[in-house]
Amino acid sequence: MHFQFDLDAGIPGFAVSDRFRSVASGSFCSEEFQKTTSQGSKHVDDKERFDPSTGTVTRGSGSGQSSIDANPCGKDALDFLYFFRQELSQGRIPPRQTIFFGAAYEIKLDSAGTETLKIGNSQVETDHVKASVSGPSASISFDLFFLQDKARTLAVVRVPLALGTFSMELAK
Repeated sequence: MHFQFDLDAGIPGFAVSDRFRSVASGSFCSEEFQKTTSQGSKHVDDKERFDPSTGTVTRGSGSGQSSIDANPCGKDALDFLYFFRQELSQGRIPPRQTIFFGAAYEIKLDSAGTETLKIGNSQVETDHVKASVSGPSASISFDLFFLQDKARTLAVVRVPLALGTFSMELAK
């Protein structure tokens, strides 16, 4: 399976252009993850390769490589999002687990019930999920809202930041 997520946003003087690509098996085991981000003056181009036979994730290339231990079915952050949507469509919330996004991060998800949100000009029922992610140098909690369609489309993400709550909304 091939997944991608592209984000272009910004405020005057600060542009964001992020590209994420994931290749995974049919059982949502990651094979390769690439992120290319440009946020203001900061630029990152990173690739991770997953090896189920050794249970490792290799980041970088050549002399700039490093390896992280993983389980035989490791998941990158984008692959995990699609895995989670499938689980949610079956009425399940995955248990706490490790995902990879340049480093290993632990993610914990909790159902917060259903919530009606205004998306565009419509009121829609959503599944509200609270996420907590912690890693080697950062921890964050945020809210996810998924449409109750068959695909459990991610409709809204709300992230509390120092300057206020940052919200991304699905545009149809």
